[in-house]
Amino acid sequence: MQLTIQVDKLRQEINTSIDKKKRAKQGQYFTPMPVAVFMASLFEKMEGNIQLLDPGCGLGSLTAAFIDESLKRSKLQKLDIIAYDNDRSMSQHINSSLKLFQEQLEAQNIPIQSKFLNDDFVLEMSKKVGNGHPPLFSHIIMNPPYKKIKSKGEHRKAMSYAGIETVNLYSGFMALALDLLKEGGELVAIIPRSFCNGPYYKAFREKILKDSSIQRIHVFDSRTDAFSDDGVLQENIIIHLIKGKKQGKVLVSSSPDAQFYKSEKDGRIQHDQQLLRDLDFDRIVQLEDEEKFIYIAPTEKDQLIFDKMKNFKTRLKDLELEVSTGPVVDFRLKKDLLENIEEGAVPLLYPIHLNGKVNWPKVSKKPNAIKISADSKRWLWKNEDCFVLVRRFSSKEEKRRIHASFYDGGLKGDYIGFENKLNVFNYKKNGFDKAIALGLFVYLNSSLLDAFFRLFSGHTQVNATDLRNIPYPNKKQLLALGAGANIPLTQNEIDQRIEELL
Repeated sequence: MQLTIQVDKLRQEINTSIDKKKRAKQGQYFTPMPVAVFMASLFEKMEGNIQLLDPGCGLGSLTAAFIDESLKRSKLQKLDIIAYDNDRSMSQHINSSLKLFQEQLEAQNIPIQSKFLNDDFVLEMSKKVGNGHPPLFSHIIMNPPYKKIKSKGEHRKAMSYAGIETVNLYSGFMALALDLLKEGGELVAIIPRSFCNGPYYKAFREKILKDSSIQRIHVFDSRTDAFSDDGVLQENIIIHLIKGKKQGKVLVSSSPDAQFYKSEKDGRIQHDQQLLRDLDFDRIVQLEDEEKFIYIAPTEKDQLIFDKMKNFKTRLKDLELEVSTGPVVDFRLKKDLLENIEEGAVPLLYPIHLNGKVNWPKVSKKPNAIKISADSKRWLWKNEDCFVLVRRFSSKEEKRRIHASFYDGGLKGDYIGFENKLNVFNYKKNGFDKAIALGLFVYLNSSLLDAFFRLFSGHTQVNATDLRNIPYPNKKQLLALGAGANIPLTQNEIDQRIEELL
């Protein structure tokens, strides 16, 4: 029986008994067998003496898949395995898996040495990388934990010692892994796609591009399918890197789910609905882009979206505009919240008040107004000129991801309150020119931007950072988009304005 099948049976058996909440809190999720098998199949070379690292190994599913794949290729001569996991409850299980691996290889007269370290991979390896004497590996396969790093926490300090600056454990694992690879060594990982854009991951993107070549990127159409047993809501990708290799074309693939299987005809791992595209690197990373954003277009239709978006090259800061999270956090100002407006109070806008334009007041469980008090006044903005408002929370499965509304400053009151679940486009916490605001409203509600944002953003909410990072029309283009616009506009009317501009 294949090792992968045996370990996956163990995964299914203990999945009902382990503390899933505890592992989820640590950002750890077991790798399902089809995903593990597919990942192992991506390595280019599996021959001779192999030094394999599996950090965050869990039950050893990835190592099992790696061994099965290497035995299938019949070129493995010796295997050394180092496996890490800091969960004490995994020790017994991973040691059982390692015993299975040893028995399988010894039965085929292939020398094997394996070692399980019940330690924190980041803390241990950061010291060794920082000291300049890390162990080196020919192959690394990983499903690292997904968890934000505290700015003053021990993991941040440890990685800084190793010369790594990042904000999440998964990118920390990846950065360390690149330092632990031999020249020509290969790394295959399943990770969130959030690193592909945004300022917080810029240093990590630069490290990937400097130290390695991107060989393959695989994306899943469904946000939940890769780890369906664990209810993971991150958008995941599988990435294959080779250290020190000159960057060439990148194979981008996609599948609607993770139902990979082995072909009876040639033994290859495949998917019935997999799409493949061999792309020039400058279609993945635009050479002139200082931020080094990584654009993943699994289909020709997706590529057309990216190509059309190249007509918009302006950053929000170049428009002298900002986007901020709504400053009013209602539970901190409970005593000032009002169901209805009264003297000494001003309008308070929530997502429920927005539908392309502002519908206020509204009968609901949410307040419609807020008193001007010593506590609240600092969070209120001047009610002058125009603002564009975008809901923060919008799932990928909704018909549209970005929902923008236009506010013309027309509600009574010298001040206005914007609740925290809104993103507010503004000029230094003030409103801005109506003609520009109308153009921005049209652009943000366009089908083109919505399609681009779904490809661009791996987050489960529309946050201000994402909105800062997308490209925008320049002022001339915004004025053209908004010229003569009367809200409400139909989706066809909005999209027609974009097409006319292009």
